[in-house]
Amino acid sequence: MSEENRPAGSGPEAGTPAVDLPAAAPSDAGVLDVRQRILEAAIELFGTRGVAGTTTRAIAETAGVSLSLLLHHYISKETLAADCEDYVVRTILEEKLGGHSMAESAARLLGDPKLESRLRFITRQITDGSRSGARMFDRMVKETRAVIGKDVAGMRWKATSDPDTLAVVLTVYGMAPLLLADHLARHFGTAPYSAETLQHIGPVLLELYVNGIIEPVAGSETQPPWPDTPGQSGGGRHAR
Repeated sequence: MSEENRPAGSGPEAGTPAVDLPAAAPSDAGVLDVRQRILEAAIELFGTRGVAGTTTRAIAETAGVSLSLLLHHYISKETLAADCEDYVVRTILEEKLGGHSMAESAARLLGDPKLESRLRFITRQITDGSRSGARMFDRMVKETRAVIGKDVAGMRWKATSDPDTLAVVLTVYGMAPLLLADHLARHFGTAPYSAETLQHIGPVLLELYVNGIIEPVAGSETQPPWPDTPGQSGGGRHAR
């Protein structure tokens, strides 16, 4: 059986070591370095070619390891893609954004030398049209839902009637700059997925999240009801 047709697994339970790399003893440092190189190479190639368009041989060559060594750590591209997703999400949400002030989070994110490859990877996975894309979108919704209602760096979430739907909406909203990266770059005269592009839109996005963009005029309802859908009454799903 060729390395490209090995049976797909589903992450650590399929025999792949967990992606959350612990602090290593000196004897383990070489193993962790190899896995790190494989992950970074796969993220770069999956982001530009997609999972289906990337061979394990190309990943091994980019990582500077043998094909047999790569297959020792990852039995299939599917298990490797799943670990790449975990690694990218953890890196961005925990290491760059988690528990820091907004200013520090922005500095950490914009200062990441691998920011472009990580954002390209997320975009490619989301639009892949395969189970990888569905898994990535569901993961982003889950991570977003987990922080709704939690105070972060002095900021408090406003009350919402439907936090589950809010998580989906915010995920879609957050994906838009990635899916339209080429148009954003053309408009601002920057490179796609670059820190410069994020610096253009970041302050306005923050303003939008914190302050909103509309407010009721004097004497009007604080929140107009959403129109009913066919077969539904009572002012729509979010009626108060």
